Amino acid sequence: MRKVILLLLLCFLSSCLLLLKAQTNTKMVLEKLDSTLVHRSQYECIKQQQILQSKRLLASSAHSQEQEYQVLGTLISQYLQYNTDSCKKYIDRRMAVARKLNNPAYITEVKLNLAEWYKNTGMYGEAYKLLNGIRNQLPPLLKPYYYMTFAFYYTMLEEYASAEVFKKEYLERSMLYRDSLVAVSSPDDLQSLLARADNMRLSHRPLDAIKIVRPVLQKMDAEDINNRWVGANLAQCYSLMGDTEKAKYYFALSAISDVRYCVKENMSLRALAVILFQEGDVERANNYLQYCMRDAVDCKARLREVEAAAQMPTIVKAYQEIIEKKNETLMVENWGLFLLIAVLGMTAYYIVKQNHRLKMARGHALEMNKSLGNANKQLNSAIASLQLLNKELSESNCIKDEYIVQYLNLSSSYIEKMEEYRHSLVKLGSEGKMDNLLKALRSTVFVEKQLRAFYSNFDRSFLKIFPTFIEDFNKMLLPEERLDLKVDGQMPTEMRIFALIRLGIVDSNCLAQMLRCSVQTVYNYRSKIRTKLIDREEDFEQRLKLIGSIVS
Repeated sequence: MRKVILLLLLCFLSSCLLLLKAQTNTKMVLEKLDSTLVHRSQYECIKQQQILQSKRLLASSAHSQEQEYQVLGTLISQYLQYNTDSCKKYIDRRMAVARKLNNPAYITEVKLNLAEWYKNTGMYGEAYKLLNGIRNQLPPLLKPYYYMTFAFYYTMLEEYASAEVFKKEYLERSMLYRDSLVAVSSPDDLQSLLARADNMRLSHRPLDAIKIVRPVLQKMDAEDINNRWVGANLAQCYSLMGDTEKAKYYFALSAISDVRYCVKENMSLRALAVILFQEGDVERANNYLQYCMRDAVDCKARLREVEAAAQMPTIVKAYQEIIEKKNETLMVENWGLFLLIAVLGMTAYYIVKQNHRLKMARGHALEMNKSLGNANKQLNSAIASLQLLNKELSESNCIKDEYIVQYLNLSSSYIEKMEEYRHSLVKLGSEGKMDNLLKALRSTVFVEKQLRAFYSNFDRSFLKIFPTFIEDFNKMLLPEERLDLKVDGQMPTEMRIFALIRLGIVDSNCLAQMLRCSVQTVYNYRSKIRTKLIDREEDFEQRLKLIGSIVS
């Protein structure tokens, strides 16, 4: 009996240790994912450099049409899950080269590229028509690609469908095409192994699928792009088995690979966000889902956009409830702080009064004075904290008030100008001056004039709120590199970029949209200014947010 109890106890302790280890591993990989997301701009730069290198190779005149065809294939694979608009451009160009070469196999391959693009952008009817049309034109080398594309096509339809009868039909067809993929592929081929594992998982045999996939992951390099597929496959198997810790772990590994290789169709990150939300980690789930939504919109991956949008209202609502509770707690803490200050004030008054009464007892008076000094330090610290908070609130309110007034004035002005512009167009039309009307409609003078007015209004409003911004900004630059206002009193573009950053707009895409220039131009200006700094070691943009005296 004792042996049985001891054996059960050992089993229980072993299970606890394994669970603790799994939770520790999951925590570490989630922290690694958070860090990877923070530094995603670095991976974007690497991706852009790789694409730029391929474009330079394509632009080189020293290559044949065969080489051009291969380089275009590289560009298509680089853009497929990164930017579908650019991908379509290179698919069309590759088709033109394939037709010039009069190579039927090349033409079929490009049609498969186009079908995959249709699938990723949600054009399922076009994808099916194209895939079905080339069924009898497949050379042996393209059959794995064809079956894989058709399998993923039906998988997406199954995820998109709402009726169970259709979901079952699409699921069965996707499994049939995976079987076909396995039949025409080498047994050791990664796509063949993943297809076998997928079919086992979909047949409710997750353990058999894990036995196939886990050895593959163990042999892979940590930087291998295929980690995204293998990790997602394992995570789905563990999720089916109800092992959420391992599901989170492998979804996180897959998501890290997605971020590193700038895969915008990040299914693993969305699945991980759903699990975290169900476990109560609402803030992290909300952050992950926000990333998914932005990437799906950027990449124009329609299915992923729909999936993220379906989950977002629930998670965002829960996140807002948490924020509201934190605000309520903060309010209680503020009232407690005010009460503490009042108590400290009363205590200080009492100490002073007692000190006056007991001045004859010098020893006791000295001790009371020491207590009074400590109380005064605490009071001064609390007052300083309140003054700093009050200053930040005053600055925020001043900026809001100023820009609300400017927004109302600017909106009213634009309405009047648009009305005048409309009357002028109506007048030209009513007088039959159609050439003048067309000329006026095609002219960009009106837009450019309003844009200049917008920039002038922004500069004037910004410098009104931060009159010392230019002086403080220039103090951080080398003397010979300092900037001045233009002759017309407007800020130069690079200074205007950092004025927007001072207001808290740090995203290069937003800055480029507001200043009507490219993201690369914004990046160049930001990099150029950093080379002109006196102290390049400190966080320049963080210091920038603290400069400029505000006028209320």
